[in-house]
Amino acid sequence: MCVSCDCVDGVDGDLRCLRFGECLAETLVQGVSEALGDMGDVALLLSGGIDTTFTAVALSEAGIRPVSITVTYGDAPDSPYAELVARKLNLSHTTIDLSKREDLLNHCLGFVVKVLRTIDPIEVVCDVPVCAGLVTAVKMGLRRVLTGDGGDELFLGYSFLLRSDGESLREWLNRVEGGNAWFPAPVLGKALGLRVVPALYTGDVRRFASRVPLECRIGVRDGVRWGKYLMRLYLESRGFKEVAWRSKTPVNMGSGVNEILKEWASMVGDEDIARVVREAGFEPPSRQHAYLYKVMAGLGAQPPEPCSDERSRCPVCGRCLQGRHCRFCGASLDRGGQVMVFTGDYL
Repeated sequence: MCVSCDCVDGVDGDLRCLRFGECLAETLVQGVSEALGDMGDVALLLSGGIDTTFTAVALSEAGIRPVSITVTYGDAPDSPYAELVARKLNLSHTTIDLSKREDLLNHCLGFVVKVLRTIDPIEVVCDVPVCAGLVTAVKMGLRRVLTGDGGDELFLGYSFLLRSDGESLREWLNRVEGGNAWFPAPVLGKALGLRVVPALYTGDVRRFASRVPLECRIGVRDGVRWGKYLMRLYLESRGFKEVAWRSKTPVNMGSGVNEILKEWASMVGDEDIARVVREAGFEPPSRQHAYLYKVMAGLGAQPPEPCSDERSRCPVCGRCLQGRHCRFCGASLDRGGQVMVFTGDYL
């Protein structure tokens, strides 16, 4: 096993980072095996991106072949990559196209809003395909599901992190390596009676990540800075070059579900916006917020209570911030206190 990092002694540069990637793959298998106990009959939500492909390849090299499930909306960018990975690894693969499954789409929309108690359009639109994948696993008789969550956090995959200074990165890594990242999939899974494990965020992986040098998390190839560098090198070495150098594609873009945001905006009238102001006490930052509030109210679900602590109050909706983020409306504060929230302007 490479989990001691002995496997990186005496090597430098990309070869050293590749060795760290191989150690990470072994650590992932160990962490997932301990979390699930029995590795038979497990599903993997496969997007064909770096994190889920890394998970699939690492498991396959250990002789474990999960059932893979991909959820898209129409002609999604993720589809050909997920199909490629499943085919090369000989996985039993299922694709769900939500543009043809309005029943499942509507069910998951309500389920996400009610279980997570959020009207954040980006959170909801990202979690709908996750919910659909979990529901599909239930219908297939599977009760244990893996996601690729954790890779962007621990190995600096987010685009904004590539532009961050050293102090910001250290602050970020201290938080996420300490286990303070939050993922919706296990929460949604629990509500469905599933055991959902973020494969790249088990305790074993977090402890291993603390040993990975920054240059193996963010590396340069052909003049371009890449996050998750050790994972990319590992995938390239295993014959998945097409995936290895994919640009970071958020789940709402890769799965194609971003198109749904436009539909939500078209289903809101002035009376719906006024209702949010009247009942929830704030002006919704977008028509999509107002639509999701209407969905929540229609389900009989209650939004979180306004925050009593002035220092922790969200400047947009008045609910309590978790750190610098509001899970209800999706607003975030940067280190300088500037408010960032979805407004729908970029659609």
